[in-house]
Amino acid sequence: MSDEEDDFAGAACREAVFVPADVEPSVVYVRHPGYPGRNNVLYKADAYTVDAQNVGWVLRQTVQDILMGFTGNTEVGFINCSREPQGRVVTQKYLRTGRDYYFHLGPNSGTVPKLFAVIPWFRLLPFEREQLGSHWRDVSQPQRCESFSTGECIMGGGTDGTEKCHVVPESEEKFWMEHRLGECALRAGSDTSGYLTMNDANIIRLESTLHEVLDNNKSYFFYPWKGQYRIYFFRRSIRLARVYHGRALRGGIDTVPPEYFYLRMMFNAFMVLQQEFLFQGGARLVRDENGKEVTKTSTELLMERKAQSASTSGRKRKSASPDKALSRSHSQPQVEGVEDADSDVFGEDGTLVRDVQNVGLKRKRRRRPVTEEDPDSGYEGFEDQEEHNERMKRKYGPNRDILDRGRMMTRKLDEDKRVIARKEEGMKEWIERKIAMETNNVSIEDS
Repeated sequence: MSDEEDDFAGAACREAVFVPADVEPSVVYVRHPGYPGRNNVLYKADAYTVDAQNVGWVLRQTVQDILMGFTGNTEVGFINCSREPQGRVVTQKYLRTGRDYYFHLGPNSGTVPKLFAVIPWFRLLPFEREQLGSHWRDVSQPQRCESFSTGECIMGGGTDGTEKCHVVPESEEKFWMEHRLGECALRAGSDTSGYLTMNDANIIRLESTLHEVLDNNKSYFFYPWKGQYRIYFFRRSIRLARVYHGRALRGGIDTVPPEYFYLRMMFNAFMVLQQEFLFQGGARLVRDENGKEVTKTSTELLMERKAQSASTSGRKRKSASPDKALSRSHSQPQVEGVEDADSDVFGEDGTLVRDVQNVGLKRKRRRRPVTEEDPDSGYEGFEDQEEHNERMKRKYGPNRDILDRGRMMTRKLDEDKRVIARKEEGMKEWIERKIAMETNNVSIEDS
């Protein structure tokens, strides 16, 4: 890679991404050496930047930081191209697509792959402020000191439909308290409405679509590169990535400490670990809440994840950002230079929740009723008919067709009962009328 290409945002520092418009971005895979076969992907990332030969690449240091977090930062790790630890260590700045990479813990020697445990959930991530590398703290002074004016998106710079966004997610308030993250703030800020994570140092401004893609689809995070925090897309969100990937943040982060950006990166990356490694079948060696290494099947891990989601939704409170619902209901996607910006938003289970580009969308109702205090509480996202059918199939499983036939038969029986009732009611009226007329010696025909 030439010096001209030795830049995260592309040649000559241009704020663009150079994956050809008609080509899907290729993928970098890093595997676990302790599991044979191909079902051992620890981490994968879409490569939105290419070199002069159109070969995609991602930053090695970013992948290294994430993989070290997955293993709890217990030992020094390294990346090579072999399942054997003694293979040549990758020291270049970039990982290229088209190759198999492996992540190892321990010394760079021996021929036996090590079976090491991973942290299954973000909430179990061991975290110490001292574990952050110097590259997380060496950011440019102007980016730190020049706050963006109130209401401007730190990615695009627009003001329409911007929202307050948590860097450390609001759902991780317990993690916030356990690790005393409020002490990391670069400048003391007051808590708002009793939400610890609503601390001023944990808030940035994003356009509503970018906010949803960050929180729901978890497609990107913010990473330090060449002295600036930049936007780093690593999951499939092609149209947005073409516009924003590699851009430096425009400001407005003068109070956000590097620890918060690191934790947001790990929070989003854990979804990849779960989808690509933990939930792919077979047993996995993981660390439990007590720090012990235990073996769990994918079914056990899925049930544990489901229980976590249920407990989180049970504690979920109304958003502390009063402008969030308003801005999302009235704003359109705000993407500079792209008319049909990528706006697919996914839930934690990977299913589509909203696509603001579709026309004729219908709302999906929640189970809880609408309240006067929160008029938007009765709705959640949008879906077209095809998405609705797919959601129903996922909800009811392979018996969906049987259930449909059963419902149709039930509706037909109900309609038949109504028809019979109408006929019986009409016959009853006819009989009463006949009796009345015969009493008066008048025939029904004459009437």
